[in-house]
Amino acid sequence: MKTLLESLPARFREDHAERGLPDTVESIKADAEYYADADGPDECPKGIKQSARATLRKIVKAEIVASKLSTTP
Repeated sequence: MKTLLESLPARFREDHAERGLPDTVESIKADAEYYADADGPDECPKGIKQSARATLRKIVKAEIVASKLSTTP
């Protein structure tokens, strides 16, 4: 079974790593929020904004599932 980090879209995860940023969900989420924002950077490698949005959706979904699992009796 893949970990959350392994299941994130490769395009954004690889770009994040190439920039020397920490390989943690928190760091990737913050970076994805910045790139996915309509006011985020205009000039970035092709497909990064779309991949950032997909990355953010995946992380948020995982957080929701984890939250539901932790509150289920």
